[in-house]
Amino acid sequence: MNSMPSISAVAVSGRSYNAHPRCDRRRRRDVFCLEPQPRAAAALAWAGLGFIVLVVVASITIAEPINSKFRRLPEGQMPDRVEHYQTLWRRFHAARNLAALAALACLAAAAVVK
Repeated sequence: MNSMPSISAVAVSGRSYNAHPRCDRRRRRDVFCLEPQPRAAAALAWAGLGFIVLVVVASITIAEPINSKFRRLPEGQMPDRVEHYQTLWRRFHAARNLAALAALACLAAAAVVK
């Protein structure tokens, strides 16, 4: 006799799952008694897409103007208030990386929950 619990109650249908109220928790083989809940995966996917849009829009509206200030000058020459731009650049990239990591986490969670 196999001592491993059966996972035959798990159905993979591309949806997220919550515990089904009719699960018999006393039986060992109903460890994965689940019912589909598609809203959680969809919400996570939309949140991930929103973070991706935020990253793209912020890159165009914040990073590109800073890049242009340095690109327009001859090589080796710095723009006025260079310290301000460097601080702004570091803060922007920290925030953009956090948004990108949030997008990755949301999309990964949506794929797993699904």
